Amino acid sequence: MRKVLFLGAMLGLVVGLWAQTPYTMNLLYPGDPSPNMAANIAAGPFKDALEKDLGINLKVSYAPWNNYWNKIDLMLASGEKFDWFWTGAGSVPGHVARKQAIVLNDLLAKYGQDILKNIPADNMKQFTFGGKIYAIPSQASSSAEKFNTILSRTDILDQVGVKNIETFDQLLDACAKVKAKFPEMGIFAEVPWAAILREAAPGWYVNWDFPYMIWNENEKTPKVYSFIDQKEIIMKLNKMTNMLLAKGYISDEVLANPAGHVGRFQSGNYVFMSGAVSRPMEMASAVQKNDPKAYMREFMLNPKTTHYRFGASNEALLIPFTNKSPEKAIQMLNWMYKSQDNYEMALFGVKGKDFTVDAKGILNQINPDPVFYEWMFRNNNYMRYPDNMSPEAVADFKTWDKGAVLSKTFGFSFDPTAVKAELGRLGTVAPAQISTAIMGFVDLSKGDTYATAQKKLKEAGIDAFIAEYNKQFAAWAKTK
Repeated sequence: MRKVLFLGAMLGLVVGLWAQTPYTMNLLYPGDPSPNMAANIAAGPFKDALEKDLGINLKVSYAPWNNYWNKIDLMLASGEKFDWFWTGAGSVPGHVARKQAIVLNDLLAKYGQDILKNIPADNMKQFTFGGKIYAIPSQASSSAEKFNTILSRTDILDQVGVKNIETFDQLLDACAKVKAKFPEMGIFAEVPWAAILREAAPGWYVNWDFPYMIWNENEKTPKVYSFIDQKEIIMKLNKMTNMLLAKGYISDEVLANPAGHVGRFQSGNYVFMSGAVSRPMEMASAVQKNDPKAYMREFMLNPKTTHYRFGASNEALLIPFTNKSPEKAIQMLNWMYKSQDNYEMALFGVKGKDFTVDAKGILNQINPDPVFYEWMFRNNNYMRYPDNMSPEAVADFKTWDKGAVLSKTFGFSFDPTAVKAELGRLGTVAPAQISTAIMGFVDLSKGDTYATAQKKLKEAGIDAFIAEYNKQFAAWAKTK
Protein backbone atom coordinates (compact mmCIF):
# COMPACT_ATOMS: atom_id res chain seq x y z
CA MET A 1 0.00 0.00 0.00
CA ARG A 2 2.83 2.35 0.87
CA LYS A 3 4.45 1.56 -2.45
CA VAL A 4 1.25 2.45 -4.30
CA LEU A 5 0.92 5.69 -2.35
CA PHE A 6 4.56 6.55 -3.01
CA LEU A 7 4.21 5.89 -6.73
CA GLY A 8 1.03 7.94 -6.79
CA ALA A 9 2.75 10.85 -5.05
CA MET A 10 5.69 10.68 -7.44
CA LEU A 11 3.35 10.59 -10.42
CA GLY A 12 1.52 13.63 -9.07
CA LEU A 13 4.82 15.43 -8.61
CA VAL A 14 5.91 14.65 -12.15
CA VAL A 15 2.56 15.75 -13.57
CA GLY A 16 2.73 18.94 -11.47
CA LEU A 17 6.23 19.72 -12.70
CA TRP A 18 5.21 18.98 -16.28
CA ALA A 19 2.21 21.30 -15.93
CA GLN A 20 4.45 24.08 -14.67
CA THR A 21 6.99 23.78 -17.48
CA PRO A 22 6.56 26.87 -19.73
CA TYR A 23 5.66 26.34 -23.36
CA THR A 24 8.57 27.42 -25.58
CA MET A 25 7.23 29.73 -28.26
CA ASN A 26 9.49 30.01 -31.32
CA LEU A 27 9.33 33.06 -33.57
CA LEU A 28 11.26 34.18 -36.63
CA TYR A 29 11.32 37.97 -36.72
CA PRO A 30 12.48 40.31 -39.50
CA GLY A 31 15.45 42.66 -39.26
CA ASP A 32 18.50 42.89 -37.06
CA PRO A 33 18.53 41.38 -33.55
CA SER A 34 17.23 43.84 -30.97
CA PRO A 35 19.19 44.05 -27.71
CA ASN A 36 16.01 45.29 -26.05
CA MET A 37 14.07 42.22 -27.19
CA ALA A 38 16.90 39.95 -26.00
CA ALA A 39 17.02 41.64 -22.59
CA ASN A 40 13.27 41.56 -22.06
CA ILE A 41 12.73 37.91 -22.98
CA ALA A 42 15.72 36.89 -20.84
CA ALA A 43 14.60 38.54 -17.60
CA GLY A 44 12.30 41.19 -16.19
CA PRO A 45 8.58 42.07 -16.19
CA PHE A 46 7.88 41.00 -19.80
CA LYS A 47 9.38 37.53 -19.33
CA ASP A 48 7.72 37.17 -15.93
CA ALA A 49 4.31 38.22 -17.26
CA LEU A 50 4.42 35.77 -20.18
CA GLU A 51 5.39 32.91 -17.89
CA LYS A 52 2.96 33.78 -15.08
CA ASP A 53 -0.07 34.78 -17.17
CA LEU A 54 0.35 32.40 -20.11
CA GLY A 55 2.95 29.78 -19.28
CA ILE A 56 5.05 30.88 -22.26
CA ASN A 57 8.82 31.11 -22.64
CA LEU A 58 9.52 33.23 -25.72
CA LYS A 59 12.39 32.40 -28.06
CA VAL A 60 13.06 34.80 -30.95
CA SER A 61 15.45 34.40 -33.86
CA TYR A 62 15.97 36.96 -36.61
CA ALA A 63 16.41 36.99 -40.36
CA PRO A 64 17.77 40.07 -42.17
CA TRP A 65 15.17 41.98 -44.15
CA ASN A 66 16.66 40.93 -47.48
CA ASN A 67 16.32 37.25 -46.55
CA TYR A 68 13.31 37.19 -44.23
CA TRP A 69 10.65 36.12 -46.75
CA ASN A 70 12.92 33.48 -48.27
CA LYS A 71 13.56 32.09 -44.79
CA ILE A 72 9.83 31.99 -43.98
CA ASP A 73 9.11 30.20 -47.27
CA LEU A 74 11.84 27.64 -46.59
CA MET A 75 10.57 26.98 -43.07
CA LEU A 76 7.02 26.51 -44.31
CA ALA A 77 8.09 24.32 -47.24
CA SER A 78 10.17 22.08 -44.99
CA GLY A 79 7.47 21.80 -42.33
CA GLU A 80 9.65 23.40 -39.67
CA LYS A 81 7.74 24.11 -36.47
CA PHE A 82 7.28 27.70 -35.30
CA ASP A 83 4.39 29.47 -33.67
CA TRP A 84 3.36 32.59 -35.58
CA PHE A 85 4.88 34.93 -38.13
CA TRP A 86 4.49 38.35 -39.66
CA THR A 87 4.22 39.12 -43.35
CA GLY A 88 3.01 41.92 -45.61
CA ALA A 89 -0.65 42.00 -46.60
CA GLY A 90 0.08 41.12 -50.22
CA SER A 91 1.63 37.78 -49.23
CA VAL A 92 -1.39 36.44 -47.36
CA PRO A 93 -3.38 35.06 -50.35
CA GLY A 94 -0.36 33.02 -51.45
CA HIS A 95 0.03 31.44 -47.99
CA VAL A 96 -3.69 30.67 -47.96
CA ALA A 97 -3.59 29.14 -51.45
CA ARG A 98 -0.65 26.93 -50.41
CA LYS A 99 -2.52 25.90 -47.22
CA GLN A 100 0.33 27.22 -45.05
CA ALA A 101 -1.84 29.16 -42.58
CA ILE A 102 -4.56 27.84 -40.30
CA VAL A 103 -8.10 29.20 -39.90
CA LEU A 104 -8.41 31.49 -36.88
CA ASN A 105 -12.17 32.01 -36.37
CA ASP A 106 -12.67 29.58 -33.47
CA LEU A 107 -9.31 30.41 -31.88
CA LEU A 108 -10.08 34.14 -31.91
CA ALA A 109 -13.57 33.56 -30.51
CA LYS A 110 -12.20 31.46 -27.63
CA TYR A 111 -8.82 33.04 -26.87
CA GLY A 112 -8.70 36.34 -28.75
CA GLN A 113 -11.42 38.52 -27.23
CA ASP A 114 -9.05 41.46 -26.70
CA ILE A 115 -7.74 41.18 -30.25
CA LEU A 116 -11.31 41.39 -31.54
CA LYS A 117 -12.07 44.25 -29.14
CA ASN A 118 -9.18 46.40 -30.39
CA ILE A 119 -9.17 45.53 -34.10
CA PRO A 120 -12.37 46.68 -35.86
CA ALA A 121 -14.56 44.00 -37.43
CA ASP A 122 -14.23 45.70 -40.82
CA ASN A 123 -10.47 45.26 -40.60
CA MET A 124 -10.83 41.51 -40.10
CA LYS A 125 -12.50 41.28 -43.51
CA GLN A 126 -9.15 42.01 -45.16
CA PHE A 127 -7.84 38.51 -44.53
CA THR A 128 -11.15 36.64 -44.57
CA PHE A 129 -11.67 34.21 -47.44
CA GLY A 130 -14.95 32.33 -47.77
CA GLY A 131 -15.89 33.36 -44.24
CA LYS A 132 -12.63 32.03 -42.80
CA ILE A 133 -10.10 34.33 -41.09
CA TYR A 134 -6.53 33.36 -41.98
CA ALA A 135 -4.55 36.29 -40.59
CA ILE A 136 -4.79 39.05 -38.00
CA PRO A 137 -4.48 42.58 -39.45
CA SER A 138 -2.29 43.63 -36.55
CA GLN A 139 -2.06 47.33 -37.33
CA ALA A 140 -5.27 49.27 -36.63
CA SER A 141 -4.55 52.97 -37.01
CA SER A 142 -5.09 55.89 -39.37
CA SER A 143 -4.60 54.76 -42.97
CA ALA A 144 -6.74 56.73 -45.45
CA GLU A 145 -4.98 57.58 -48.72
CA LYS A 146 -1.86 55.73 -47.60
CA PHE A 147 1.03 56.29 -50.06
CA ASN A 148 -0.94 59.02 -51.86
CA THR A 149 0.36 61.95 -49.78
CA ILE A 150 3.50 64.07 -49.56
CA LEU A 151 5.76 63.92 -46.51
CA SER A 152 7.11 67.42 -45.93
CA ARG A 153 9.80 69.02 -43.80
CA THR A 154 7.58 71.59 -42.12
CA ASP A 155 10.51 73.15 -40.27
CA ILE A 156 11.85 74.18 -43.71
CA LEU A 157 8.44 75.18 -45.07
CA ASP A 158 7.80 77.36 -42.02
CA GLN A 159 10.93 79.34 -42.82
CA VAL A 160 9.63 80.19 -46.30
CA GLY A 161 6.09 80.99 -45.14
CA VAL A 162 4.35 77.83 -46.41
CA LYS A 163 1.75 76.51 -43.98
CA ASN A 164 -0.25 74.16 -46.18
CA ILE A 165 -0.10 72.49 -49.61
CA GLU A 166 -3.38 71.48 -51.27
CA THR A 167 -2.74 71.86 -55.02
CA PHE A 168 -0.01 71.11 -57.51
CA ASP A 169 0.47 74.85 -58.10
CA GLN A 170 0.96 75.37 -54.36
CA LEU A 171 3.48 72.53 -54.39
CA LEU A 172 5.40 74.24 -57.21
CA ASP A 173 5.30 77.51 -55.30
CA ALA A 174 6.64 75.84 -52.15
CA CYS A 175 9.45 74.23 -54.15
CA ALA A 176 10.44 77.58 -55.66
CA LYS A 177 10.53 79.29 -52.26
CA VAL A 178 12.61 76.53 -50.69
CA LYS A 179 15.02 76.46 -53.62
CA ALA A 180 15.53 80.21 -53.37
CA LYS A 181 16.22 80.22 -49.61
CA PHE A 182 18.00 76.84 -49.33
CA PRO A 183 19.73 76.27 -52.68
CA GLU A 184 21.90 73.52 -51.18
CA MET A 185 18.90 71.33 -50.31
CA GLY A 186 17.39 68.68 -52.53
CA ILE A 187 13.65 69.11 -53.06
CA PHE A 188 12.17 65.66 -53.76
CA ALA A 189 13.82 62.49 -52.46
CA GLU A 190 11.64 60.60 -54.93
CA VAL A 191 9.13 61.40 -57.67
CA PRO A 192 5.75 61.99 -55.90
CA TRP A 193 3.59 60.71 -58.76
CA ALA A 194 1.02 58.91 -56.56
CA ALA A 195 0.34 62.09 -54.57
CA ILE A 196 0.03 64.05 -57.80
CA LEU A 197 -2.42 61.46 -59.16
CA ARG A 198 -5.03 62.73 -56.69
CA GLU A 199 -5.14 65.99 -58.64
CA ALA A 200 -4.36 64.65 -62.10
CA ALA A 201 -7.13 62.03 -62.02
CA PRO A 202 -9.43 62.29 -58.98
CA GLY A 203 -10.89 58.93 -57.96
CA TRP A 204 -8.27 56.85 -59.78
CA TYR A 205 -5.92 54.73 -57.69
CA VAL A 206 -3.03 52.39 -58.37
CA ASN A 207 -2.92 48.97 -56.73
CA TRP A 208 0.32 48.92 -54.71
CA ASP A 209 0.60 45.14 -54.80
CA PHE A 210 0.38 45.24 -58.60
CA PRO A 211 1.35 48.81 -59.58
CA TYR A 212 0.62 48.28 -63.26
CA MET A 213 -3.09 48.13 -62.40
CA ILE A 214 -5.52 50.99 -61.70
CA TRP A 215 -9.19 51.43 -60.83
CA ASN A 216 -11.72 54.25 -60.50
CA GLU A 217 -13.62 54.64 -57.22
CA ASN A 218 -16.24 56.75 -59.01
CA GLU A 219 -17.39 53.84 -61.17
CA LYS A 220 -20.45 52.00 -59.90
CA THR A 221 -19.26 48.52 -60.91
CA PRO A 222 -15.89 47.51 -59.44
CA LYS A 223 -13.37 46.91 -62.21
CA VAL A 224 -9.63 47.29 -62.70
CA TYR A 225 -7.68 48.41 -65.76
CA SER A 226 -4.17 48.30 -67.12
CA PHE A 227 -2.48 51.48 -65.88
CA ILE A 228 -0.45 51.92 -69.06
CA ASP A 229 -3.63 51.82 -71.16
CA GLN A 230 -5.05 54.90 -69.44
CA LYS A 231 -3.29 57.23 -71.84
CA GLU A 232 -4.91 60.48 -70.70
CA ILE A 233 -3.90 59.86 -67.08
CA ILE A 234 -0.39 58.74 -68.02
CA MET A 235 0.11 61.84 -70.18
CA LYS A 236 -1.09 64.18 -67.39
CA LEU A 237 1.20 62.60 -64.84
CA ASN A 238 4.11 62.69 -67.25
CA LYS A 239 3.56 66.37 -67.96
CA MET A 240 3.40 67.27 -64.26
CA THR A 241 6.43 65.23 -63.18
CA ASN A 242 8.37 66.44 -66.22
CA MET A 243 7.72 69.97 -64.98
CA LEU A 244 9.29 69.14 -61.61
CA LEU A 245 12.32 67.73 -63.39
CA ALA A 246 12.66 70.71 -65.73
CA LYS A 247 12.62 73.13 -62.79
CA GLY A 248 15.41 71.22 -61.04
CA TYR A 249 13.25 69.88 -58.22
CA ILE A 250 14.06 66.25 -59.08
CA SER A 251 17.76 65.44 -59.33
CA ASP A 252 19.56 62.95 -61.55
CA GLU A 253 20.38 60.93 -58.42
CA VAL A 254 16.69 60.43 -57.70
CA LEU A 255 16.09 59.13 -61.22
CA ALA A 256 19.21 56.95 -61.23
CA ASN A 257 18.50 55.37 -57.84
CA PRO A 258 14.77 55.57 -57.06
CA ALA A 259 15.09 52.86 -54.39
CA GLY A 260 17.35 55.14 -52.32
CA HIS A 261 14.55 57.55 -51.42
CA VAL A 262 14.36 56.66 -47.72
CA GLY A 263 18.09 57.11 -47.16
CA ARG A 264 18.06 60.41 -49.04
CA PHE A 265 15.23 61.82 -46.96
CA GLN A 266 16.72 60.55 -43.72
CA SER A 267 19.98 62.35 -44.55
CA GLY A 268 18.17 65.59 -43.71
CA ASN A 269 19.08 67.07 -47.10
CA TYR A 270 15.66 66.76 -48.80
CA VAL A 271 12.32 68.49 -48.23
CA PHE A 272 9.75 66.08 -49.68
CA MET A 273 9.11 62.39 -50.26
CA SER A 274 6.02 60.25 -50.65
CA GLY A 275 3.95 59.94 -47.49
CA ALA A 276 2.32 56.95 -45.80
CA VAL A 277 0.19 58.71 -43.14
CA SER A 278 2.48 57.74 -40.24
CA ARG A 279 5.84 58.77 -41.69
CA PRO A 280 6.16 61.95 -39.56
CA MET A 281 6.36 59.51 -36.65
CA GLU A 282 8.44 56.80 -38.31
CA MET A 283 10.99 59.11 -39.92
CA ALA A 284 11.50 61.59 -37.08
CA SER A 285 14.36 59.90 -35.22
CA ALA A 286 16.39 59.06 -38.32
CA VAL A 287 16.06 62.55 -39.87
CA GLN A 288 16.73 64.31 -36.56
CA LYS A 289 20.01 62.45 -36.17
CA ASN A 290 21.22 64.47 -39.15
CA ASP A 291 19.16 67.61 -38.59
CA PRO A 292 17.98 67.95 -34.96
CA LYS A 293 15.52 70.73 -35.81
CA ALA A 294 13.62 68.66 -38.37
CA TYR A 295 9.85 68.23 -38.10
CA MET A 296 7.42 66.75 -40.57
CA ARG A 297 3.80 66.66 -41.66
CA GLU A 298 1.97 64.99 -44.53
CA PHE A 299 -0.07 66.98 -47.03
CA MET A 300 -2.68 65.74 -49.47
CA LEU A 301 -3.35 67.32 -52.85
CA ASN A 302 -7.00 67.86 -53.71
CA PRO A 303 -7.96 67.27 -50.05
CA LYS A 304 -11.66 68.12 -50.41
CA THR A 305 -12.36 65.06 -52.54
CA THR A 306 -13.29 61.76 -50.87
CA HIS A 307 -10.59 60.03 -48.82
CA TYR A 308 -10.54 56.25 -49.12
CA ARG A 309 -9.31 53.46 -46.90
CA PHE A 310 -7.96 50.72 -49.16
CA GLY A 311 -6.87 48.18 -46.62
CA ALA A 312 -7.14 47.68 -42.91
CA SER A 313 -3.49 46.92 -42.42
CA ASN A 314 -0.29 46.35 -44.35
CA GLU A 315 0.73 43.99 -41.56
CA ALA A 316 -0.53 40.43 -41.15
CA LEU A 317 0.09 37.84 -38.43
CA LEU A 318 -0.43 34.19 -39.38
CA ILE A 319 -0.20 30.87 -37.55
CA PRO A 320 1.54 28.24 -39.68
CA PHE A 321 0.02 24.84 -40.29
CA THR A 322 2.95 23.26 -38.42
CA ASN A 323 1.93 24.83 -35.08
CA LYS A 324 0.60 22.11 -32.77
CA SER A 325 -0.47 24.55 -30.03
CA PRO A 326 -2.10 27.41 -31.95
CA GLU A 327 -4.11 28.46 -28.90
CA LYS A 328 -0.83 29.56 -27.29
CA ALA A 329 -0.06 31.87 -30.22
CA ILE A 330 -3.48 33.53 -29.97
CA GLN A 331 -3.20 33.78 -26.19
CA MET A 332 0.12 35.60 -26.45
CA LEU A 333 -1.09 38.02 -29.12
CA ASN A 334 -4.29 38.59 -27.15
CA TRP A 335 -2.21 39.37 -24.05
CA MET A 336 -0.46 42.16 -25.98
CA TYR A 337 -3.82 43.77 -26.79
CA LYS A 338 -5.30 43.21 -23.32
CA SER A 339 -4.17 46.45 -21.67
CA GLN A 340 -2.16 49.62 -22.13
CA ASP A 341 0.56 48.26 -19.83
CA ASN A 342 0.87 44.98 -21.72
CA TYR A 343 0.95 46.78 -25.07
CA GLU A 344 3.70 49.17 -23.97
CA MET A 345 5.75 46.43 -22.33
CA ALA A 346 5.63 44.31 -25.50
CA LEU A 347 6.69 47.19 -27.75
CA PHE A 348 8.97 49.42 -25.67
CA GLY A 349 10.22 47.40 -22.71
CA VAL A 350 10.34 48.34 -19.03
CA LYS A 351 8.57 51.57 -18.10
CA GLY A 352 10.91 54.00 -16.37
CA LYS A 353 13.96 52.17 -17.71
CA ASP A 354 13.39 51.80 -21.47
CA PHE A 355 10.70 54.47 -21.87
CA THR A 356 8.57 57.03 -20.07
CA VAL A 357 5.14 58.51 -20.81
CA ASP A 358 4.26 62.04 -19.70
CA ALA A 359 0.91 63.33 -18.42
CA LYS A 360 -0.22 64.08 -21.99
CA GLY A 361 0.56 60.55 -23.15
CA ILE A 362 3.68 61.56 -25.10
CA LEU A 363 6.29 58.81 -25.35
CA ASN A 364 9.98 59.26 -24.63
CA GLN A 365 11.96 56.20 -25.72
CA ILE A 366 15.04 56.15 -23.51
CA ASN A 367 16.08 52.92 -25.22
CA PRO A 368 15.52 53.34 -28.98
CA ASP A 369 15.67 49.58 -29.62
CA PRO A 370 12.24 47.96 -29.90
CA VAL A 371 10.98 44.82 -28.28
CA PHE A 372 8.35 44.10 -30.94
CA TYR A 373 8.16 46.71 -33.73
CA GLU A 374 5.69 49.48 -32.88
CA TRP A 375 4.56 49.84 -36.50
CA MET A 376 3.61 46.16 -36.62
CA PHE A 377 1.14 46.51 -33.73
CA ARG A 378 0.20 50.20 -33.98
CA ASN A 379 -3.29 50.56 -32.55
CA ASN A 380 -5.36 53.70 -32.14
CA ASN A 381 -6.67 52.51 -28.77
CA TYR A 382 -3.20 52.22 -27.25
CA MET A 383 -0.67 54.06 -29.38
CA ARG A 384 1.74 56.59 -27.92
CA TYR A 385 3.01 59.54 -29.92
CA PRO A 386 6.78 60.10 -29.71
CA ASP A 387 8.12 63.30 -28.24
CA ASN A 388 10.02 64.07 -31.46
CA MET A 389 6.79 64.38 -33.46
CA SER A 390 5.37 67.88 -33.93
CA PRO A 391 2.02 68.74 -32.27
CA GLU A 392 0.59 69.52 -35.72
CA ALA A 393 1.52 66.06 -37.01
CA VAL A 394 -0.01 64.44 -33.92
CA ALA A 395 -3.24 66.37 -34.47
CA ASP A 396 -3.25 65.35 -38.15
CA PHE A 397 -2.85 61.68 -37.29
CA LYS A 398 -5.61 61.66 -34.69
CA THR A 399 -8.19 62.99 -37.15
CA TRP A 400 -6.74 61.60 -40.39
CA ASP A 401 -9.43 59.00 -41.06
CA LYS A 402 -12.34 61.27 -40.13
CA GLY A 403 -14.91 61.05 -42.92
CA ALA A 404 -12.89 58.45 -44.83
CA VAL A 405 -14.84 55.94 -46.92
CA LEU A 406 -14.04 52.26 -47.44
CA SER A 407 -12.74 51.66 -50.95
CA LYS A 408 -14.62 49.36 -53.29
CA THR A 409 -11.54 47.16 -53.05
CA PHE A 410 -11.50 47.02 -49.23
CA GLY A 411 -11.31 43.43 -48.04
CA PHE A 412 -10.52 41.90 -51.43
CA SER A 413 -7.43 39.74 -51.83
CA PHE A 414 -6.32 38.37 -55.19
CA ASP A 415 -5.09 34.81 -55.68
CA PRO A 416 -2.50 34.98 -58.50
CA THR A 417 -2.14 31.21 -58.92
CA ALA A 418 -3.91 31.14 -62.31
CA VAL A 419 -1.63 33.84 -63.76
CA LYS A 420 1.69 33.00 -62.11
CA ALA A 421 3.59 33.14 -65.41
CA GLU A 422 2.13 36.53 -66.31
CA LEU A 423 2.80 37.80 -62.80
CA GLY A 424 6.46 36.82 -63.10
CA ARG A 425 6.88 38.52 -66.48
CA LEU A 426 5.04 41.66 -65.36
CA GLY A 427 7.19 41.87 -62.25
CA THR A 428 10.24 41.98 -64.51
CA VAL A 429 8.94 44.24 -67.28
CA ALA A 430 6.41 46.60 -65.69
CA PRO A 431 8.52 48.60 -63.19
CA ALA A 432 10.88 50.03 -65.81
CA GLN A 433 8.13 50.69 -68.35
CA ILE A 434 5.72 52.33 -65.90
CA SER A 435 8.53 54.39 -64.38
CA THR A 436 9.63 55.61 -67.79
CA ALA A 437 6.08 56.69 -68.53
CA ILE A 438 5.25 58.57 -65.32
CA MET A 439 8.53 59.70 -63.72
CA GLY A 440 8.98 62.68 -66.03
CA PHE A 441 12.48 62.03 -67.36
CA VAL A 442 11.04 61.30 -70.84
CA ASP A 443 8.57 63.64 -72.54
CA LEU A 444 5.84 61.26 -73.72
CA SER A 445 4.46 63.81 -76.17
CA LYS A 446 7.51 63.11 -78.30
CA GLY A 447 8.74 59.86 -79.79
CA ASP A 448 7.38 56.33 -79.30
CA THR A 449 8.20 55.76 -75.62
CA TYR A 450 4.54 55.39 -74.63
CA ALA A 451 3.69 52.98 -77.45
CA THR A 452 6.77 50.88 -76.60
CA ALA A 453 5.82 50.67 -72.93
CA GLN A 454 2.26 49.69 -73.80
CA LYS A 455 3.49 47.01 -76.23
CA LYS A 456 5.92 45.48 -73.72
CA LEU A 457 3.28 45.19 -71.00
CA LYS A 458 0.89 43.51 -73.42
CA GLU A 459 3.62 41.07 -74.42
CA ALA A 460 4.22 40.33 -70.75
CA GLY A 461 0.57 39.33 -70.33
CA ILE A 462 -1.10 42.36 -68.76
CA ASP A 463 -4.44 41.66 -70.48
CA ALA A 464 -4.66 38.09 -69.16
CA PHE A 465 -3.68 39.28 -65.70
CA ILE A 466 -6.33 42.02 -65.68
CA ALA A 467 -8.97 39.58 -66.93
CA GLU A 468 -8.25 37.09 -64.13
CA TYR A 469 -8.17 39.85 -61.54
CA ASN A 470 -11.54 41.20 -62.69
CA LYS A 471 -13.01 37.69 -62.70
CA GLN A 472 -12.11 37.21 -59.03
CA PHE A 473 -12.96 40.81 -58.14
CA ALA A 474 -16.46 40.55 -59.64
CA ALA A 475 -17.16 37.23 -57.91
CA TRP A 476 -16.03 38.66 -54.58
CA ALA A 477 -18.11 41.85 -55.06
CA LYS A 478 -21.26 39.73 -55.42
CA THR A 479 -20.71 38.30 -51.93
CA LYS A 480 -20.57 41.72 -50.22
